Amino acid sequence: MNSTSSTTCTNRPPQHCRALAPLLVLFIVLLLAACTSDTDPEAATITEPVYGVDEDGIHSLGSDRCLSCHEEPGKVEDTEPAATYLASRHAIPGSVGADADPACLACHDPIGDGINLGPWFTDHQQPPAGMTAVGCENCHGTGAHHLTMIPAHPNPVPDYHACGQCHKALPDDHDEFIGSYGDEIYETYLDSAHAGWSYGEGPCLRCHSDEGYRVYYEETEGLDAKELTDYFSDEPAIEDPSHIQCR
Repeated sequence: MNSTSSTTCTNRPPQHCRALAPLLVLFIVLLLAACTSDTDPEAATITEPVYGVDEDGIHSLGSDRCLSCHEEPGKVEDTEPAATYLASRHAIPGSVGADADPACLACHDPIGDGINLGPWFTDHQQPPAGMTAVGCENCHGTGAHHLTMIPAHPNPVPDYHACGQCHKALPDDHDEFIGSYGDEIYETYLDSAHAGWSYGEGPCLRCHSDEGYRVYYEETEGLDAKELTDYFSDEPAIEDPSHIQCR
């Protein structure tokens, strides 16, 4: 066989093979970019489950990642939930620091992301070891799960089960901080008429349900029985109502 006729792209590549090389490199770069792109570039850089995973193996991102979108009017339709969270006791720095006993952190900073919220509270006194917080994902579900389901959400409206993760029977040494009323609050709720009573169907559910309260409370606060009857005369029925929640 003639030695010149056996030349291939792996042995002194001819001109057409050398011309294809830059195109191949460009294709690989574009492919990698497509694989790593996301609607949230900051969240797309997270590759390790820094804050642990849920029962489905989906990892948490940290509340600072949630706020990177939910505080920006251009990224979400409603920024009020983020503002409400930051004004709540779940977020505002307390006396429990990041170096507290793990038994305390299990409720005061369940996934360990509270310390990252420090920049949002520069006007507040923070514990020396860094602040703790009950983060967004502790009630709403893992952030990585949320990103893969946009615009859906793993738990958009947490119910009493989410509250009950921590607001239940407490150690005896907590009485001085919250008072005796706070002990077994989850168990007390489950035994109450709020959790067990049902008004069946009809106009009563427009107040005596979680959904009805959230829709109508601000508009009907202070109305008497007749005014309530008149107000609700033309209002539609509540679909899939649930029991009155902790909120």
